[in-house]
This record gives sequence, C-alpha cells and structure tokens, in this order.
Amino acid sequence: KKEFDSVIFDSPPIGIVSDAAIISRAVDGAILVVESGKTSRRALLKITKLLKNANVNVIGTLLNKISAAMKGYYYYGQTS
Repeated sequence: KKEFDSVIFDSPPIGIVSDAAIISRAVDGAILVVESGKTSRRALLKITKLLKNANVNVIGTLLNKISAAMKGYYYYGQTS
C-alpha cells in the first residue's frame, strides 16, 4: 500500500474453490466478474450473500463477454 495506488489480485471463480474467499478477506475490496449470458442471477445472488456473510467489501461488478448485438444497451446502478 505504501508503494502503489492499487494492486489487483486475480483469483479462481469463487463458486469453484475457496481460494477466492480466502484472498477476498485479505484485501480492501472485491470486484465480481460476471460472464454475460452464462452467470445466472441465482448464482450471483448466492455468491454476493456468501461474500457479505464473510464481511467482504464488494466494490463493484464487471460484466464481460457482452455480445456486440447488444449495442446501445446501458444500465448504471448500485447494489445495497
């Protein structure tokens, strides 16, 4: 923290192995990476609840692999 503004740790998916949950407790915040069309809303809610119960600070969500056909789609929101 003294030498860098930000350090990013990449981890395996949290639903597959516990490495991500262990790492997330040692950092200031976690960003969830969600695959468009593959990650279900149910799975995302389950993982979010798991992280919240572990007192992990979820600072955002990144949606990747969005189809180019979704051009023009835009949404901005905040989770509570």
